[in-house]
Amino acid sequence: MDTEKKIDKAMKLINESIQLLRCPVCGKQILEVDNKTLHCFKGHCFDVSKKGYINLLNSTVKKEYSKELFEARNYICSIGFYRKLQEELVSLILHYIEKTDSQNIKIMDVGCGEGSHLKYIIDKLRLTDTKKVTGIGIDISKAGISVASREYKDILWCVADLAKGPFNKKSLAVILNILSPANYKEFKRLLIDDGIVIKVVPAENYLKELRENFYSDTKKAEYSNYKIVERLKENLEILYHENLTYSVEMSKQDLEKLISMTPLSWTADNEKIIKFLQKDIKAITVDLLIIVGKMKR
Repeated sequence: MDTEKKIDKAMKLINESIQLLRCPVCGKQILEVDNKTLHCFKGHCFDVSKKGYINLLNSTVKKEYSKELFEARNYICSIGFYRKLQEELVSLILHYIEKTDSQNIKIMDVGCGEGSHLKYIIDKLRLTDTKKVTGIGIDISKAGISVASREYKDILWCVADLAKGPFNKKSLAVILNILSPANYKEFKRLLIDDGIVIKVVPAENYLKELRENFYSDTKKAEYSNYKIVERLKENLEILYHENLTYSVEMSKQDLEKLISMTPLSWTADNEKIIKFLQKDIKAITVDLLIIVGKMKR
């Protein structure tokens, strides 16, 4: 698909979804798209990139992750590393869709990175023809959204800071928060009355092979999600929770990409990473906690 067709497709989707958007500067409704620029009621403007995503940031990001990190994550998702998780999320959303009265299900992946999870989920949901489904992926990283919009069409991709409120209240039926920080105040504002949050957090043995090899004899050799889960319980009425644990066979190339994308490698000693790659590691453990909840009102 050439650049013009990509932009035309993105503009059509943006126009269809414009009622979701509000200005992150003044909070007023985004009114129109003119010459690939969004305008709010007070005249603030936001550009649509050549790749078809909207940049709704009005401040500089202090720490921008590299494009290489997101390319590595895209690769890891493409080999099915998170496939069982993605399938479980599709099943949970379908269960919710059957129960809600809403006929137009808007799903936002908060901290979507390069978009692989949302793309898989939206594609599977659209195959069911149950209800209309709109996917919105947001991330504060321009590099991540750039990869997402390049790889995956038919989803509204936005560079945005959720804390700055670029979306209208009671807009969303489902918020996905996968291995990413939460903003429960904004979740509450954005969800429709019977909307749900699906949060995925690492469990004790997530990527344990990396943790044990990179951080042996340190506190980081073990992991606990206790604080994250306790904060979640303060904000959500828990409807469902499940531990999902499985292992994935990986080649040396796969392991190199995994190391490139995970924060576990960012403070690891380079010598330990090299030694790890020299070992005969055949599989990596995926251990995740999936929690579905409604906001406490």
